[in-house]
Amino acid sequence: MSPADPTADAVVGRRLVPRRASAGSGPALLLALLAACASTAGGPPAAAPAIQVIADRAWELVRIQMMDGAVLVPDDPARYTLRLGADRRAEIRADCNRATASYALAGSALSLGPIASTRAHCPPPSISDRYLQQLGFAASFVVKDGRLHLATRADGAILEFR
Repeated sequence: MSPADPTADAVVGRRLVPRRASAGSGPALLLALLAACASTAGGPPAAAPAIQVIADRAWELVRIQMMDGAVLVPDDPARYTLRLGADRRAEIRADCNRATASYALAGSALSLGPIASTRAHCPPPSISDRYLQQLGFAASFVVKDGRLHLATRADGAILEFR
Protein backbone atom coordinates (compact mmCIF):
# COMPACT_ATOMS: atom_id res chain seq x y z
CA MET A 1 0.00 0.00 0.00
CA SER A 2 1.16 3.51 -0.69
CA PRO A 3 1.40 6.06 2.13
CA ALA A 4 -1.86 7.72 3.17
CA ASP A 5 -2.41 11.25 1.91
CA PRO A 6 -2.87 13.68 4.81
CA THR A 7 -5.38 15.61 2.66
CA ALA A 8 -7.64 12.56 2.22
CA ASP A 9 -10.92 12.04 4.10
CA ALA A 10 -10.57 11.12 7.75
CA VAL A 11 -12.69 9.68 10.51
CA VAL A 12 -13.07 11.87 13.56
CA GLY A 13 -14.77 9.96 16.34
CA ARG A 14 -17.35 7.97 14.36
CA ARG A 15 -17.94 10.63 11.67
CA LEU A 16 -16.34 10.89 8.23
CA VAL A 17 -14.84 14.33 7.75
CA PRO A 18 -13.95 15.20 4.15
CA ARG A 19 -10.69 16.96 3.53
CA ARG A 20 -9.33 18.31 0.27
CA ALA A 21 -8.73 15.36 -2.05
CA SER A 22 -5.75 15.36 -4.37
CA ALA A 23 -4.76 13.22 -7.31
CA GLY A 24 -2.97 10.11 -6.10
CA SER A 25 -4.36 10.41 -2.60
CA GLY A 26 -4.07 7.57 -0.04
CA PRO A 27 -5.20 4.01 -0.79
CA ALA A 28 -8.83 3.67 -1.82
CA LEU A 29 -9.29 0.59 0.38
CA LEU A 30 -8.10 2.48 3.45
CA LEU A 31 -10.57 5.30 2.80
CA ALA A 32 -13.38 2.82 2.14
CA LEU A 33 -12.63 1.05 5.42
CA LEU A 34 -12.62 4.29 7.35
CA ALA A 35 -15.91 5.30 5.76
CA ALA A 36 -17.44 1.90 6.53
CA CYS A 37 -16.27 2.09 10.12
CA ALA A 38 -17.71 5.59 10.50
CA SER A 39 -21.07 4.79 8.95
CA THR A 40 -23.98 4.58 11.35
CA ALA A 41 -26.82 4.64 8.81
CA GLY A 42 -29.73 2.61 10.09
CA GLY A 43 -28.12 2.19 13.51
CA PRO A 44 -25.54 -0.40 14.48
CA PRO A 45 -26.29 -4.06 13.76
CA ALA A 46 -26.83 -6.47 16.64
CA ALA A 47 -23.68 -7.71 18.39
CA ALA A 48 -24.45 -11.41 17.89
CA PRO A 49 -23.90 -11.42 14.10
CA ALA A 50 -20.61 -9.49 14.53
CA ILE A 51 -19.39 -12.04 17.06
CA GLN A 52 -20.27 -14.86 14.68
CA VAL A 53 -18.21 -13.21 11.94
CA ILE A 54 -15.01 -12.44 13.88
CA ALA A 55 -14.96 -14.57 17.04
CA ASP A 56 -13.39 -17.97 17.72
CA ARG A 57 -10.95 -17.61 14.87
CA ALA A 58 -7.20 -16.98 14.94
CA TRP A 59 -6.53 -13.84 12.93
CA GLU A 60 -2.94 -13.30 11.74
CA LEU A 61 -1.60 -9.76 11.40
CA VAL A 62 -0.75 -8.83 7.80
CA ARG A 63 0.19 -5.19 8.29
CA ILE A 64 -0.34 -2.05 10.32
CA GLN A 65 -0.98 0.97 8.10
CA MET A 66 -0.17 4.08 10.12
CA MET A 67 -1.85 7.31 9.12
CA ASP A 68 1.53 9.03 8.82
CA GLY A 69 2.25 6.70 5.89
CA ALA A 70 4.42 4.19 7.76
CA VAL A 71 3.59 0.53 7.17
CA LEU A 72 4.61 -2.07 9.75
CA VAL A 73 4.76 -5.63 8.41
CA PRO A 74 5.49 -8.58 10.70
CA ASP A 75 8.35 -10.82 9.59
CA ASP A 76 6.14 -13.84 10.45
CA PRO A 77 2.36 -13.18 10.59
CA ALA A 78 1.80 -16.41 12.57
CA ARG A 79 3.68 -14.77 15.48
CA TYR A 80 1.16 -11.90 15.63
CA THR A 81 -2.32 -13.23 16.24
CA LEU A 82 -5.63 -12.16 17.69
CA ARG A 83 -8.39 -14.52 18.80
CA LEU A 84 -11.64 -13.05 20.07
CA GLY A 85 -13.47 -15.60 22.18
CA ALA A 86 -17.24 -15.83 22.53
CA ASP A 87 -16.62 -15.24 26.27
CA ARG A 88 -15.49 -11.62 25.50
CA ARG A 89 -11.81 -12.46 26.15
CA ALA A 90 -9.14 -11.79 23.58
CA GLU A 91 -6.03 -13.96 23.31
CA ILE A 92 -3.11 -12.18 21.70
CA ARG A 93 0.28 -13.31 20.50
CA ALA A 94 2.73 -10.49 19.87
CA ASP A 95 5.90 -12.15 18.61
CA CYS A 96 7.64 -13.49 21.77
CA ASN A 97 4.95 -12.09 24.08
CA ARG A 98 1.51 -13.36 25.04
CA ALA A 99 -1.35 -11.13 26.10
CA THR A 100 -4.98 -11.24 27.08
CA ALA A 101 -7.70 -8.62 27.31
CA SER A 102 -11.40 -8.26 27.65
CA TYR A 103 -13.19 -6.79 24.65
CA ALA A 104 -16.46 -5.02 23.95
CA LEU A 105 -18.34 -5.34 20.69
CA ALA A 106 -21.36 -3.31 19.61
CA GLY A 107 -22.18 -3.24 15.92
CA SER A 108 -18.96 -2.24 14.17
CA ALA A 109 -17.45 -0.78 17.36
CA LEU A 110 -14.74 -2.92 18.96
CA SER A 111 -12.53 -2.03 21.91
CA LEU A 112 -9.95 -4.07 23.78
CA GLY A 113 -8.55 -3.47 27.19
CA PRO A 114 -6.94 -3.35 29.43
CA ILE A 115 -4.32 -5.57 27.79
CA ALA A 116 -2.23 -7.70 30.17
CA SER A 117 0.97 -8.85 28.50
CA THR A 118 4.25 -10.54 29.17
CA ARG A 119 7.05 -8.01 28.66
CA ALA A 120 9.87 -9.99 27.05
CA HIS A 121 12.19 -8.02 24.81
CA CYS A 122 11.69 -9.62 21.41
CA PRO A 123 14.71 -9.45 19.07
CA PRO A 124 14.62 -7.19 16.00
CA PRO A 125 12.76 -6.82 13.69
CA SER A 126 9.90 -7.36 16.15
CA ILE A 127 6.91 -5.03 16.08
CA SER A 128 5.48 -6.50 19.30
CA ASP A 129 5.26 -3.24 21.24
CA ARG A 130 3.69 -1.28 18.38
CA TYR A 131 1.20 -4.09 17.71
CA LEU A 132 0.05 -4.23 21.33
CA GLN A 133 -0.12 -0.44 21.52
CA GLN A 134 -2.31 -0.18 18.42
CA LEU A 135 -4.59 -3.02 19.57
CA GLY A 136 -5.20 -1.02 22.74
CA PHE A 137 -6.46 1.86 20.57
CA ALA A 138 -8.92 -0.28 18.54
CA ALA A 139 -12.23 1.50 17.96
CA SER A 140 -14.04 -0.24 15.11
CA PHE A 141 -13.78 -3.04 12.59
CA VAL A 142 -14.90 -4.18 9.19
CA VAL A 143 -14.48 -7.55 7.47
CA LYS A 144 -13.77 -7.22 3.76
CA ASP A 145 -12.77 -10.04 1.41
CA GLY A 146 -12.24 -12.40 4.37
CA ARG A 147 -9.86 -9.99 6.12
CA LEU A 148 -10.42 -8.24 9.43
CA HIS A 149 -9.53 -4.54 9.49
CA LEU A 150 -9.36 -2.76 12.85
CA ALA A 151 -9.44 1.03 12.83
CA THR A 152 -7.91 2.78 15.83
CA ARG A 153 -9.04 5.93 17.60
CA ALA A 154 -8.02 9.32 16.26
CA ASP A 155 -7.05 7.96 12.82
CA GLY A 156 -3.97 6.30 14.28
CA ALA A 157 -3.82 3.16 12.17
CA ILE A 158 -5.58 0.33 10.38
CA LEU A 159 -4.56 -3.17 11.49
CA GLU A 160 -5.17 -5.76 8.78
CA PHE A 161 -5.56 -9.46 9.63
CA ARG A 162 -6.09 -12.56 7.50
